Amino acid sequence: MQQLKQWLEIGQQRWLELEVREQKLVGAAVVVFLITVVYFGVIKPLHDGLERAQQQVLSKRNELNFVKQAASQLVTLKGQNNDASSSGLSAVVSRSAMEMGLIITRIQPQGQRLLVQLENVDFNDLIGWLGRLVQTQRINIDSLEVRRTDMNGMVAVQRLQLSR
Repeated sequence: MQQLKQWLEIGQQRWLELEVREQKLVGAAVVVFLITVVYFGVIKPLHDGLERAQQQVLSKRNELNFVKQAASQLVTLKGQNNDASSSGLSAVVSRSAMEMGLIITRIQPQGQRLLVQLENVDFNDLIGWLGRLVQTQRINIDSLEVRRTDMNGMVAVQRLQLSR
């Protein structure tokens, strides 16, 4: 505190020693210096921060619009995929049954699911085919109704409900 008083006294002495013209010049320099300090120390950082914040808001808005568009496309594609999934499921089930030598007597899409009927199928072949559908094709067996036939080891699949 004492040192501050000494600095002020020295500054005041030097000020008084200056001519009027020099005092005006130093006064103008001090005003310019203070304006510069205020501008670069306060105003410019605030302005730069505001610009950064506005850029971030704009960036986030663009990102939000992109996400909304992507979500809209996803919903549209999901709807198309749901329609195509039952036909794709039907094709996979038909092809795999044919490869195993099984004859499908009825195949009926029901939304996301597929209802299948088979007549006179060897039980072991049926179990092998169903295991293959589950393991390799990732098809779920929702329900299965089987009845005996007159032939030994053969069954009739009255209701086989599959889904993905």
